[in-house]
Amino acid sequence: MMKLILAAFALLSTVSVASAAGLDCTFPKNSPLEGVHGGNIYFRDGTLPAHVTVTHTDSEGRLQIRTAEVRTSAGVPTVFIGYVNPDGILGVAAVLQVAVLQAGVQGRCTGLEAERAKPITPGYTPSGTIDLMKLGRVDCVTDGLHTGVRRLMGNVADMADGSQLRVAVYRLQKDPDVTMFMVANDGGTRGAQGLAFWSLGIVVFAPLDSDGSEGLKYRDICK
Repeated sequence: MMKLILAAFALLSTVSVASAAGLDCTFPKNSPLEGVHGGNIYFRDGTLPAHVTVTHTDSEGRLQIRTAEVRTSAGVPTVFIGYVNPDGILGVAAVLQVAVLQAGVQGRCTGLEAERAKPITPGYTPSGTIDLMKLGRVDCVTDGLHTGVRRLMGNVADMADGSQLRVAVYRLQKDPDVTMFMVANDGGTRGAQGLAFWSLGIVVFAPLDSDGSEGLKYRDICK
């Protein structure tokens, strides 16, 4: 399972996007996604463009974009789902069989009016996506003594060595009060496992190779 997630991390280090007719979205140059243009989504790593559908999901003007399953250049079967807020800000999640990764954030879209004129249709939200969005609102710090994680903010972990690692959230969470996730580099050689305990307001990090038997002895607690 972890190998599949890490393969997706490798994919998301280089991506580009295209959009549904009328909707046009772009991302910053350092994003794994380029944008949405002309009804397609494009990937910077050479993955072939894929068609996206747009759904008008609620009365406040939110839109959802979605691809069919895309086989990436890394061979990972992935569905890309994006959420456009009323202000035109777009965030995109890469949905795998076992995890959801934030593929691109803070994209900006134009051409929303025609899509908002369509009838409202409830969007499809895969398991793990809500957890990813909840983690995106977390801003907490830790000393990072055991894992090197110093801060979690906006689905990015700041590490003690100055680098940043992305978040992957496991799908099919067993406990609605606990979210299981991981932060890792593309090769999976650095990072940490994570557990967000929502009712307690804490996030606990453990080494990637931890089996959980050592309790909190080698954990970093982020508050």
